[in-house]
Amino acid sequence: MARRPFQNGLCAALAATLLYAGSTAAAVGNEIRIGLAEGAATMDPANFRHRVTGSILRNIHDGLLTRDGRMRLANELVEDWVQTGPLSFEMTLKRDVRFHDGTVMTVEDVIFTFERLTVKGAMNGRTSPRADLLPRFKSITSPAPDIVRFDLVEPWPYLPSVLPMQMIISKAFTMAAGPEGLERRANGAGPFRLSEWRKDGTVTLERFDGYHGGAQQIPPVGPACLERATFKVIPSAEARIKALQDGKIDLIDKVPSWAVESLIFSKNVDALVSEGTRSTFITLNVDRPPFNDHRVRAAVNHAIDRAWIIEGVLGNHATVINGPLSPTAIGFNSRLPAFEYSPQRARALLAEAGYPEGIDVRMGVAHSDIFPARAIKGFLTEAGIRVTIEAAPPGDIRRRWSTPETRGDMWLTSWGNASLDPAGILDPTLRTGGRGNFNGYSSAEVDRLLADARRTAAPAERAEIYRRIQAIINADAPWVFLWVEEDVYGVSRRVKNWLPRPDGLINLHDVCVE
Repeated sequence: MARRPFQNGLCAALAATLLYAGSTAAAVGNEIRIGLAEGAATMDPANFRHRVTGSILRNIHDGLLTRDGRMRLANELVEDWVQTGPLSFEMTLKRDVRFHDGTVMTVEDVIFTFERLTVKGAMNGRTSPRADLLPRFKSITSPAPDIVRFDLVEPWPYLPSVLPMQMIISKAFTMAAGPEGLERRANGAGPFRLSEWRKDGTVTLERFDGYHGGAQQIPPVGPACLERATFKVIPSAEARIKALQDGKIDLIDKVPSWAVESLIFSKNVDALVSEGTRSTFITLNVDRPPFNDHRVRAAVNHAIDRAWIIEGVLGNHATVINGPLSPTAIGFNSRLPAFEYSPQRARALLAEAGYPEGIDVRMGVAHSDIFPARAIKGFLTEAGIRVTIEAAPPGDIRRRWSTPETRGDMWLTSWGNASLDPAGILDPTLRTGGRGNFNGYSSAEVDRLLADARRTAAPAERAEIYRRIQAIINADAPWVFLWVEEDVYGVSRRVKNWLPRPDGLINLHDVCVE
């Protein structure tokens, strides 16, 4: 995790934050109010693929493993774990971990959690949308009262890296709650219990005094400092910023670049930044003209001045990428050729492909991405690529692109990879038939190498395979490679001991407010 000060105000905030190193003992009236651009989609830890939902739920539920602020793995609900062979992992659970209803967590709860996540139809006839984040398990058993054994169908050495986002639930509570019970109710083993989830998207959490304390490797250990936390949905960036500056909200997400300076010079507010893990790109419909021609795909890549957009639109809070991975990812290939900005080269490639007069295309864009989309449109127009922007909610665009018959030509989108393992983005988006492969890209060589990586346990060998995959993707150009944007938050100086994380989680266990 990287953190860069914008101005002196941010440096002062960092100093104040790091000076707090006290106990997490309760402070009367400690409450934090968080303003989010989006709300939680569900309270069910097995029924989402949504960053904000995960961020909220991860304060209610713990995982077998967790990550510290530098994204290093740490034990959370386990005392220890070991990979006993290429196809097996054993994890020794902490003792006397209690759910919010007071019942003790057992191996049966862990087995139930992972079967519900991975077995087809295990969620009352439905399959968890998180199933492909995990390997295929041959069996999940308990060879001893405090040990869970995972036996895999095929090698999957990066199982530990994805465990921090898989949250353990109570089997008894889930069975009693009924088919839709976990959609609005929760009984976790995390530092906060669910108090209320309102229809307007507001989620209220209260400290769980029976908390086991969290990861021993990430001090301080013990109950949360905060008594209460409220997540409130405020879709408008302007409204979130005003609420923060007026003291009605203590922390906000998704601060746009144009607002950073106003936060820096606010009396009681600072702007904090972390490196992102979400690759932004334009996916191109390679199943039909004009983007079934590699020369046209290359033309679009050459037509956009990414550095100008990063400076002029994103306030220098992004890093150019020439492939699908963020620079922090395992096996990142730093030697990929760059598509240098050249509208002349773009026009020449279009003419070579049979489009001397240019092309007319449609580009799907989420409302929140409209400003970079307009800049992209300007550059493409200069190169003879005439774009009609079709702005819509992200879910609407995703549904449209989920079937070949309804896809558009281009889609300005992004894909997060909080685990930093390349499999988290490459397998779903670029493997033939992957759940996030919305543009129809297919490469037998990429598919073969992805399968090889899944079977390879040696970290150096896996990293080299992923570097080869990135080189192929760069050459094929099924996407327009853009940038990895930093995450910018606005934070009241009341807030102590909180820093943004590359995985985007708003972890409140160690946070206090004055």
